[in-house]
Amino acid sequence: MEQHFNTPAEVIDNNMKAGEGKAHLPLGKMILLGIMAGAFIALGGATSSTAAHAIDNVGLARFVAGIIFPVGLMIIVFVGGELFTGNCLMVMALLERRITPAQLLRNWLTVYLGNAVGGAAVAALAVYSHTASLFGDGLARSMVSIAESKAALGFGDAFLRGVLCNFLVCLAVWMAAASKRAEGKVIALFFPILLFV
Repeated sequence: MEQHFNTPAEVIDNNMKAGEGKAHLPLGKMILLGIMAGAFIALGGATSSTAAHAIDNVGLARFVAGIIFPVGLMIIVFVGGELFTGNCLMVMALLERRITPAQLLRNWLTVYLGNAVGGAAVAALAVYSHTASLFGDGLARSMVSIAESKAALGFGDAFLRGVLCNFLVCLAVWMAAASKRAEGKVIALFFPILLFV
């Protein structure tokens, strides 16, 4: 009988091997994959904002955003990309001494900056293509409101929300790695993110 899941031990081993591979990526490839992942996540965020912006019921709006946003992470898993949040799992390879602290920090810094560039590029495209101006500027007002509410957070709140979000992204990536089938990966990537929205 075909086994559709990796065992927890296999997931751990595969994750550490992936961490080693990520640590040894050439710098140019790491930058490009970081930009791609940032763009994919930004597309998921922009799409979820577009779908939810005109829904008056807050619970329903968050649910709609929650079922669309994970598509960005799904694209990264299936197409490829280096996402800072998922790369936090590289700590396991560090603890097993398969990579060095310098390799880990090189990856994190490069990927983080690449993600920022990719996200900023999608934001610029949304603005300069006038996509944000759709729905009588309703989408733009919604995006600005979201940005203002995030910018108004205190450091402690922003940091702890980031930790929670990162935990759920890592959980989603971990669960997806347990499945050997595409549909299992999609389900695994979907549910942890939906919990946070």
